[in-house]
Amino acid sequence: MKITVRLLVLSSLLVLCCPMQGHAQKTGKAAIDSLQAALPNAKEDTDKVRLLDNLSFAYRAIDPDEGIKYGETELELASRLGWQKGIGWANNDLGVNYEAKGDNAKALEYYFSSLKINRAAGNRNGMADNLGNIGVAYAGLRQYGDALDYYAMALKQFEQLRDKNGMANALGNAGIVYIYQSNYPMALENYSKAIKIFQELGNKAPMAAAYANLGLVYADQNDYKQALDYYSRALKINEELGNRPAAVENLVNIAAAYKCEGDYAKGLLYENKAMTINEKAGEKLGVARNLTNIGNLYSAKGNYSLALENMLQALKMAEQLDNKYLTAVNLGNIAVVYREQHNYIPALLCHFKAAAIDSQIADNYDQSNNIGNTGITYLYMAKDTGRFAKALPDSNLHVGAYVPGMIPLGKHALLLRAVEYLNKAIAKKKEMGDMDNLQSMFQRLSQADTLLGDYKGALVAYKQYASFKDSVFSGRNKITIANFETERDIALNDKQAQIDSLTAAKGRNDQLLQVAGGAVVVLLVLVIGLAFLAMRRRRRSYRKIETEPVARVTAAPPVMPVPVVEIPDSTSVTEAKRYDNVTAIVTDFVNFTNATARMSPTQLVEELQACFNAFDEIMAKHNIKKIKTLGDAYLAVSGIPKADPLHADYAVTAAIEINNFMHERKRKLGDKTFEVRIGIHSGSIIAGMVGAKKSGYDTWGESVSTAMCMEQNSEAGKITISQTTYDLVKDKVGCTYRGKIALKNNETMNMYFVA
Repeated sequence: MKITVRLLVLSSLLVLCCPMQGHAQKTGKAAIDSLQAALPNAKEDTDKVRLLDNLSFAYRAIDPDEGIKYGETELELASRLGWQKGIGWANNDLGVNYEAKGDNAKALEYYFSSLKINRAAGNRNGMADNLGNIGVAYAGLRQYGDALDYYAMALKQFEQLRDKNGMANALGNAGIVYIYQSNYPMALENYSKAIKIFQELGNKAPMAAAYANLGLVYADQNDYKQALDYYSRALKINEELGNRPAAVENLVNIAAAYKCEGDYAKGLLYENKAMTINEKAGEKLGVARNLTNIGNLYSAKGNYSLALENMLQALKMAEQLDNKYLTAVNLGNIAVVYREQHNYIPALLCHFKAAAIDSQIADNYDQSNNIGNTGITYLYMAKDTGRFAKALPDSNLHVGAYVPGMIPLGKHALLLRAVEYLNKAIAKKKEMGDMDNLQSMFQRLSQADTLLGDYKGALVAYKQYASFKDSVFSGRNKITIANFETERDIALNDKQAQIDSLTAAKGRNDQLLQVAGGAVVVLLVLVIGLAFLAMRRRRRSYRKIETEPVARVTAAPPVMPVPVVEIPDSTSVTEAKRYDNVTAIVTDFVNFTNATARMSPTQLVEELQACFNAFDEIMAKHNIKKIKTLGDAYLAVSGIPKADPLHADYAVTAAIEINNFMHERKRKLGDKTFEVRIGIHSGSIIAGMVGAKKSGYDTWGESVSTAMCMEQNSEAGKITISQTTYDLVKDKVGCTYRGKIALKNNETMNMYFVA
């Protein structure tokens, strides 16, 4: 079973450069050794302030606590000297180090102090840096509106100063916020502008950072091929430059992309590469982050013992470093792993402690995640009341102890507690505008309401889930045109840079322009094809909120509900009716994304229409109710609205006819059509009609979800049925046993191929 835990994906432009006077050219340990060697002989003057400034800034990525000590010494000396510029530097350095510790609220105090000093002194360069760093801190607090406001102010300052490097950094940092907001067109626009500036300046390091962040844009949409391409571009540049910290970030992001693709072996390979580099450099915080990610990779593989081993080691290091942010992240991740092991009391304790730490550092985003996950844990307990009295957590966790009365008795009480925490999380998510995780919370709330028998509340919650899901997906679809423009701009800029270089060297401008023009056309064709593929993919969040894998028809929650038609804006609803004997059929075309590369859009749509028309005819012939087609997926239910004792027989017969139809079509058309994969399950559902026109069914229940699982675990040209369907048709059709499947409600079920 896949679980979702907090993966520390890094972003090279997340922290603005702070180009203070005299910052050392060396980086990391080399810079620190050089600076510390000079410190004992330094006089108590402004040169020593500069030295302390460089030391404090250099420590931010290695040991922020040491950075804070040097920053405080710097501030004390600058204050004794009455040197306002040095006081401004010291405040900024303290802010940078507190930000590195994850204490963005404290960082803001120092950034604003530095800004006040620089404004009074008329230091416009310092003000521009401060404004950008304030934006970074607000982004860390997930106060995205404030972050964008300060990035805009920083950009204006840099424009007035004609500081193109600062302009590009401000644009890139704004791009990060737009990623968090799922506003991909604006993220791409900002990165396109930033890359153009960096190309003009010939500034490779920040250009690599922008490439890395473009990778994040594509990764956020599940386009991992494109993401890996941009991460690799960034890694190549950083390795050439010897930029070790940035190369480590690239390795971590590559590992994350492979994790999301399900290639955990490659993910572990790249994460371990990053950790080896951090260990050699003595960067304990980096090692702690790597251990966190390695634990998450093992948890994704289902190897919970190794997951906990690495997470506990990361937690211990985070506590030793007094990094509250990383401590809370690991506690939340450990809680999710405990929950998957049905070890619910330790899971709750970890979530409670994590939420308390998040509150201390004003991390409302992760606090709301932990509150939501607490509600999800109570929901799991309600569905698994026989197993929640487990051993207390490992003493290494230091999260407190079980408090009598913390766990309510009885399924009903547990569900009420789940609803309470989920509603708290929803309220916080609404305040922050966190639409992605609002989806998950409403989805879980609908499940809890269903188990409580509150079907009206469940429907309302699900409508909210569907509304947020649709709005996010709609916003992401708008990226397609922006993709074309951004990719084209980057390709043209890269090509133009090559042309200029060759022209200067060889003096063959006309000939080179012709060659380059042809190359750009080829690149554009490739870009358009890749962007079309990107549109087909949807985002899988890296965040701690646990969201179930997305099926092709729609999201498939463990218990309820699974609407399979679009919900009209109207809230009018007929009384839902339970159907105890129905069979759900789910079909999906195999490797559909690959088909988009070899077929024109017109061919693609025409072939889909031809196939679905044939499916409709087959369903109608067997009195099966078609529910919905979404993309290349097709859903129908046999046994509604009129009950039919032969619902399973008709469903399997229809599936066989669909399979035969597609086999014959494949024989005739070859690559101009698709292969189908079919899943079937029999059980009960709740069905009703929503909207003033009441023109179509919504359905809820495990039967559709289980049919999706059958389809997802089927094979091309095969029909997979569940045990319940097999029991109904085994005497009428030939079937072959093919093993068990783990369902999302912690149960297993036998699967069979229809012969």
